[in-house]
Amino acid sequence: MSCAMPFSASQAWPSIRPPLYHSPVIRDSLKVAPAIPKSAVNEGESVDLQCTTTRGFTEHTFLSVTWSIRKGSSPLEEILTFGPDDKIKVGDNYTQRYTDGGLLLDLPGGGFYGLVLRNAKPSDQGGYVCTAQEWVRQGEEGRNWRKILEKSKEMGKVVVTPTDVFEKRNKSNAIEKEEEHPKAIMPDYTNQPDH
Repeated sequence: MSCAMPFSASQAWPSIRPPLYHSPVIRDSLKVAPAIPKSAVNEGESVDLQCTTTRGFTEHTFLSVTWSIRKGSSPLEEILTFGPDDKIKVGDNYTQRYTDGGLLLDLPGGGFYGLVLRNAKPSDQGGYVCTAQEWVRQGEEGRNWRKILEKSKEMGKVVVTPTDVFEKRNKSNAIEKEEEHPKAIMPDYTNQPDH
């Protein structure tokens, strides 16, 4: 004797739902704290652009940091991007300077990202922006990148004094100091008759 109940096509199987899988929700914890230690430099000096980024969720996410400049009312111009795959992408107008060693990355860790513009030029004058982006891998074998968060912060303006202006300023300062403190005039006794 069988205890099985006959099943007819008009009866439906009880619904069996597969377990629900939720991808983790990544809250917006990305923070950017930019700094320019010295906002006025002379031509030939270095400009340090510091950008510290922090985030609350680091598992399976990657960061990139981009430094850009705005000259006058023109749109932002990308200088350099580091990441998300630890690669460097240099802006079109900065390729030669990077090749010549004029752009240096400073990556000591702990969320600190630094870019040094060596031998500042008057064309380096402008407003700087630091942009941090958070990425995840997706697609087959994680080959594709998808940006999930982005924060940009104005770093401030940098003024570059051209060398000729700097030299003129130094000369005029030296003249002013000389006028403030005139040199004592000593009498010349070398050609005096003997008494």
